[in-house]
Amino acid sequence: MRKWTVPALLTALFLAVILRLQPLFRFELWGSDTGEYYTLIKGIVDRGYISTVYNGWGFGYPYFPGAEVLVGTCNITMGTDLLVMLKLVLPVLGALTTVVAFLIGWTAFRDERAGLIAAGIVAVAMPHVFATSHPMPGSLGDLLLAICILLYLKLYENRTALIPLVIASLALVPTHHLSAFFVFVPLMFVSFMRELIRSKEHTVMVPVEPFYLGFMLAANLVYWLGIAIPFRDQVMSEAFGVSPFIVAAGAMGMLLVAALIVHYRRGSIKFRYTPRLPTPDRLWLFLGVGFAVVLAFLAFTAFVQAPGTNVSIPPEQVLLLLPTTIIITLAIVGVAAGEFSRRGMTVWLWLAAVSIILLISIFTKNTVLISYRIFEYVTLPAALLTGWGIAYMADLSMDPGPGTRKGPRIALALGVSALLLVSAAVAYPPKGLLGGFEEGTTVNELDGVAWAGQEVPVRQTLVATDHRMSSMLFGFDGLNGTWDYAYHTFHDDLNGSRQELKWVRAPSGHGRINYVLIDDAIRNGVALKQWENARPMSKEALAKFNAPPFNKIYESNGMDIYFVGLTA
Repeated sequence: MRKWTVPALLTALFLAVILRLQPLFRFELWGSDTGEYYTLIKGIVDRGYISTVYNGWGFGYPYFPGAEVLVGTCNITMGTDLLVMLKLVLPVLGALTTVVAFLIGWTAFRDERAGLIAAGIVAVAMPHVFATSHPMPGSLGDLLLAICILLYLKLYENRTALIPLVIASLALVPTHHLSAFFVFVPLMFVSFMRELIRSKEHTVMVPVEPFYLGFMLAANLVYWLGIAIPFRDQVMSEAFGVSPFIVAAGAMGMLLVAALIVHYRRGSIKFRYTPRLPTPDRLWLFLGVGFAVVLAFLAFTAFVQAPGTNVSIPPEQVLLLLPTTIIITLAIVGVAAGEFSRRGMTVWLWLAAVSIILLISIFTKNTVLISYRIFEYVTLPAALLTGWGIAYMADLSMDPGPGTRKGPRIALALGVSALLLVSAAVAYPPKGLLGGFEEGTTVNELDGVAWAGQEVPVRQTLVATDHRMSSMLFGFDGLNGTWDYAYHTFHDDLNGSRQELKWVRAPSGHGRINYVLIDDAIRNGVALKQWENARPMSKEALAKFNAPPFNKIYESNGMDIYFVGLTA
């Protein structure tokens, strides 16, 4: 290991931590669902368990308690304020993925440069920074996912890595369903494609890999189908459009079909897979095609909508996606050169599997596998391949002999450094790039939440407000909110909203709206469904709150709370 490797890695880790904690310099809380996570952790600390009797929006959250158990344990052990622990622990764990990214790069490519560049990209890339800055289970799930991939690569060298791999997987399954999904499916694809192109079984992997994949499939299905019942009945059905048991049968059938296809190919179709060494001309061709595809993607995002959603984004803000898209495009070089490294093919097949899922999500507009959530899972394999591709290009730029030119390598190093700095500067997208959603909650807003906790009765009360403030009222006051559902209350006049005021759908059940909470963030964009824009409230919609049946009972720092006197 070179003497500058450890300092460079620690710098990447420090930057990753600072970036993920950056929102806390502007907001008291960060993340739309933080209130829900707080009340779940508080239940562990106060009662010693998480109750599955739950009126929050995330009806499946109590069934995936890994992150909450960890934060609750840290709170009990260290005695620090619970909210402080929640705000710090999970984002810092998300930042640790940078270290695992380095280890994966070193293991896969046997090149410290590739690992360090990958760590730097993961530290600053928008999709990863934004997702893991939230104090949510996904931040821990992302770290566990990376650990599982690292241990899977270690299987090629030592079968005993199966033991910690199984342990890490057992921790992942009850922590975050999406991260577990993005471990099993890509590794299934890696195994299938590797064996499909080989003439003989991989003597090291075949004895242990089928066991692990079978174990991972069984662990997920047992947990999803037998324990996380609400997740099974609502999320899985919505994601796949068929019965979860059909999905389970199909997943088990995939293993058998994959084995039969490999067996048939080896017995009936004879060919030898021979990768071609990527020449500079081919690399430039690949990059050109890649950038053309990326520019088409950005143009569609700017002038139509964010792919896979109904969210419209201001064209000028789409330019902020350029650093991330450049990183993903440069991964093409790593793909081309990947087969001439130790485990490069495994990494690019991992990226290919995630990319296929992303494309399916975009074309089907899946509301569970939402396209912009998947970009977090694209970032890590793309960063690894970008790191390897840049290292490969640096080696290509060297002429043999004593007269080696340093100019191209210096230019490449400066270009990479500039890309990382620009990525760090735009690591947090503006609200327009998020469809108008506000993720931060201020001290003043929490003051209003605290007042509501003292003055608004909890029993048989339903407060109409947006997703973020519903989470705060529920998490800190125990008040039931409307979350994603009170559309007409916020966007229509009294006549248009009267029926909804009498009867509205909510996670706690159908009921009458008793109170309405509005603040400046809601006026500028009502955050309801994640795949639609947060539309600003119109003057007509706001005007109805100045007359009966609305009675203002709280006003401070831009936040208003109204009692709704509608009786019939």
